Order: sequence, then structure tokens, then C-alpha cells
Amino acid sequence: MKTLSSAVFLLFFALALQAQTIATFESLTLPTDSFWDGTINAGEFADGNALFHNENAGWWSAGFAHSNMKDSTTAGYGNQYSARTAVGYNNSTHYAVGQKDAYIKLTGAAKGKGVDGVYITNSTYTALSMTTGDMFAKKFGGVSGNDADWLKLSIVGYNNNKVTDTVHFYLSDYRSLNDYIVKDWRWVDLKKLGNVDSIVFAMSSSDNSGQYMNTPAYFAIDNFTTLDRALFHPVAGVNGTSAMHKDSSAFVAWANAATLSLGYQDISNTSLGYASVGSSASALGKAGDNALVSLGDGGWAILTFEDGIDNEEGFDFAVFENSFSDDFLELAFVEVSSDGVNYFRFPATSYTDTTVQTGSFGSTDATKINNLAGKYRALYGTPFDLEELKNENGLDVNNITHIKIIDVVGSIQNQYASRDQYGNKINDPWPTAFASSGFDLDAVGVIHSLGNGVEELTKNDWMIYPNPSNNNTVLHLLNAQGTVSICDMQGKIVHIEQVIQNNHTLALSFLNSGMYLVSVSNDKSISTQKLIVR
Repeated sequence: MKTLSSAVFLLFFALALQAQTIATFESLTLPTDSFWDGTINAGEFADGNALFHNENAGWWSAGFAHSNMKDSTTAGYGNQYSARTAVGYNNSTHYAVGQKDAYIKLTGAAKGKGVDGVYITNSTYTALSMTTGDMFAKKFGGVSGNDADWLKLSIVGYNNNKVTDTVHFYLSDYRSLNDYIVKDWRWVDLKKLGNVDSIVFAMSSSDNSGQYMNTPAYFAIDNFTTLDRALFHPVAGVNGTSAMHKDSSAFVAWANAATLSLGYQDISNTSLGYASVGSSASALGKAGDNALVSLGDGGWAILTFEDGIDNEEGFDFAVFENSFSDDFLELAFVEVSSDGVNYFRFPATSYTDTTVQTGSFGSTDATKINNLAGKYRALYGTPFDLEELKNENGLDVNNITHIKIIDVVGSIQNQYASRDQYGNKINDPWPTAFASSGFDLDAVGVIHSLGNGVEELTKNDWMIYPNPSNNNTVLHLLNAQGTVSICDMQGKIVHIEQVIQNNHTLALSFLNSGMYLVSVSNDKSISTQKLIVR
């Protein structure tokens, strides 16, 4: 059960995870109604945790300029650096104007991390050219208004010189009954790009002469927002992972009974029959005992435990799959119940690209998925925190009796697709038309059990601060004495010492940055809390 101290810790932790930096361009100085395009001191300019690239050869400029121009009506090349909105996002003064192949380099805490998104609109030059045409470019829609014209901005993420993903945004589209030219600020979500160190903005148009665009290749951006953290937890063995090794001392119990409803080997070809590897007994006991059950497309397993599962500090249980690598990930939804009748699903998220089907042995980036079992390779469990479901009516998060694992059908075909909390299709290896089809359930390990045989210390009894910490943490232990042990998320004990006084100082300079579990125990009681070391 959570106390006020726990709630404060969780709020702090949540805020740390949600840290972001916004490049608003408002700190950049310009004379009124002007712009900087690199004519003087070309190279790049900085705002937030980003560098905006610029080149200028006197008669020619590329990359990003920053501007406070307010001209939304003057057509032509002489008005290159005005946004069609005439103001920045939310009526701010400053914004940036990019040209084809402009790019951004992430810096500081943002480098190699996730990007939330950016506001985008047309430049005045581009918008008016598409509206009326000019000496180089056609009027979109043509004379009849029926030409299927379009202008597309492709935002490409890179990490270590490798493409992570691409987000497409149409600045104009005349291919349907709802023709439009963007004239306001539109939010473009970039989390799909994953963890990146740079972003390139490429443009393409339906109006071209050979390999060259006729449409002016300009766009405007504002409030470029970096997450300053990995999008989601990375693979096992990497700093910041939430993966828990099967031998972690945090596990106090394992499932002892299971009910199965197996799915087809291939839901699009039911003649192949059902998945057939394993049985209900294969999902019981500790992970890594070489027994598992394959659920098949859309199949499920319901697991029960000798004692209920409690909602305490941090993760409360973990689900194990048997993937042979960090990127071959067969996924499953996780639901819990406190009565065996009503089940509540953890809010799953997938930002994996859905334009191309992940093949039978294809790859998935773990940092693009959250709250889906199967995120980690064999012997490493995906943990879940019941606190996320505490507001669900009809669920007692302090007495979970059943856990339901439901295979994600990784097809991107509408008739078969499984979807995340936002309605996004979840793309994972499919079809897997084998006897071992679908999610391969190895085990479910309990971290916080209602009946583990020892009395639980509460957060009123002891606390850790500061948390997160850097090199020294003070452990407060009230009216109790015992053994303090620190375990990494792989289950390895990295430190043990005895506590004989209420205020005890733990020197943590020997710990690498990451997440740890701190346990306090004596003959009659035990309690575990999460510690973040930066």
C-alpha cells in the first residue's frame, strides 16, 4: 500500500522520466520584423538541447534560419523567411524556417534520446506559391482544381549514422475531396523516431522538373521538444533498462496454476491449426527451467498464485518470454484482476513503424515499446507496476489474484491487427506459422506478494533520500535494525552491510548510474525500495 512518502517519490520519479526541453527560439535576438540566415557567422545556432544547422554562400542559403517576420501576404522569393501564420506558435514572436535537407543535431541531455515532437507550418513563400503558382511552380490543383498535387515533409531520425525511422507530414495535399494547404501550426509527434542524435528534414513534391522540385522547399518550425531521456527503457544489460533477471532477489514467488486458450499458428490461415508447444504446467514455476508454452495468434493464459500480489513501491511482478535476442520480440498484452472476472489492461504503447510488416524473424526496437510483455530477451522479465492501474474502478491493486497474458497479433492488416492504447497497430514478427507460434510464455515472477511469510516494513518505517542520488544517499531506518542489501536490475547483489543506527549513510560512489533495488531485512521483516543513481 502506498503512503504519502511513496507518492512523493513516485511523483519525483515520474517528473524525472518526463523531463523535456523546448526550443522556442524566443531567446534568440533579432531586430523587429527581421531574420538571420547565416549571411553573417553562418554555421549553426543553438536553442534548447539542439543545434540548428545553417549554411550561407552569400547568394545561397541552406539549413535553418531564425525569424520574427510577420509577413503572411507578400508572395515570391523576397519573402523567404516568413511563416504563413505571421507569428510563432501560440502567438509567440520567434520561430525557425528550414529548407530542404535542413538538419538538427541533438546536444546535452537530449543526444541519443527521444524527441517528443515539433510544431510545423508552411512558409509564406511556399504557401502562396502553392495557392496561386509562380514563375517556377504550378498552382496546386491546376487550372481545374482537380490535379492531385502534394507537398510532403519527411522527418528522418538518425542515431550513430543509422536511420531509426521516418515521420511524414503533408504541408499540402490535393489528392482527396479535402484539399488543403497548411496555414496554421500543426503538432507533429516524433516519438516514433526512437532514440536519435540528429534529425534531417527532407521535402518532396508532386511538381517537379526532372530531379528538381518546382515548389519552394521551405517550411517553418517552432517549439522543438526533446524528451532528454530514452523513449522507453532499453534492452537488458544497458543503463536505464528495467529488465529483471530471473535470479534477482526481488522475486519472492512464481505462478503456481495456469489456464490456457491457445490461438492459431497463423490467424490468416486457420487450416494450420493451433499452437501446440507446451502446456499449462510449462508456465509455472521459476523462469528459465526450459519449459514454456506458445500462445499462438491472439491466444491467452491466466495465471494464479499461492498468495495475492500487492501494490507496493516500484514494480510488483514481471513476465518472462524466451526471445533468443534483444530485437526478436514477440509481444503480449498484460491484464490483471482482483476477482478473476474483471480484467484491466496495462496501457501499452508501440511506436514501431507500421508501413512495412515485421517479418517472421524481423526486429523490433525495445525503446519504442512500453507495457508489453516480451520486451526483453530470455531470462529477463518485463516488469509491471500496479500503481498505473490504481484508479481503475472494480480493481483492488492491493490484492491481485489473476494475471492474464494475451498474445499480440503482430499483423498490420486491419482484420487481424492488435492495437495499443492510442489505437496504433502493434507490429511484431508475423506470421509465425509454427507449432511455437505467438508469445512464448516462460513464467511470471512476483515481486510483492501478500503472503511471503514475513511482515512488510512500510515507507513510514524507513526511507531513502535523496532519490535519485549521485554519490551519497542517506538511509533512514526508524525503530528497526537489520541488513541492507543493494541489488542491480539483473539480480546481482552489489553491496551488503549492517545497519545499527536510525540514520545510516550509504556511500554510493562505487555504483554506476542506473536503477537498483535496496532491501532492508531482519528476522521478522523485509522491505524493498527502488533507488536511482545518476
